[in-house]
Amino acid sequence: MSAAAHGSKKKREKKQAAASASYKKKQERTKASATSGVPAPGGRPRPVFQPLEDEGLEGWMTKKGGVRPNWLKRWFVLSETSLEYFDVVQPGANEKPAAGAAGRAKPLGTIELSDVTIARFSEAPNATHQEIEVCTGARIYRFQVSNPRGPTKKQWVDTINEFREKAAKA
Repeated sequence: MSAAAHGSKKKREKKQAAASASYKKKQERTKASATSGVPAPGGRPRPVFQPLEDEGLEGWMTKKGGVRPNWLKRWFVLSETSLEYFDVVQPGANEKPAAGAAGRAKPLGTIELSDVTIARFSEAPNATHQEIEVCTGARIYRFQVSNPRGPTKKQWVDTINEFREKAAKA
């Protein structure tokens, strides 16, 4: 084998090794980003999206402000009676807010499902394709569902409406 051929073979092997290392790092990052870092019962990391015991939902969405019409990332927890939203710990953080003294973070706001008239895909003229609306007698809340590992906009709308109907009957 000539020296030139031997040199190009070494370069090719080096390139393949670098690509393999890069692929492994990407896989590790993907695994790491698929968990929130907040331990679930049993000490294992909790997934970014995990159905709750009572069949509710939780995950990241952006919410349009009521007073200031800007969009802010919030962690949402849907239970059978309410939709609560929490602040982000740090800008760009991709984990659930730290728990307060009572074992969970204090919500920034709560939407009682008994007050909700309907949840639907957004009908606003400038709405994105991932936008939903939750309508109450006092306000229309607008949310953008943008986390690919979280619940879909259909899951949010269907589950909110299902729980809204249960809350109305109770």
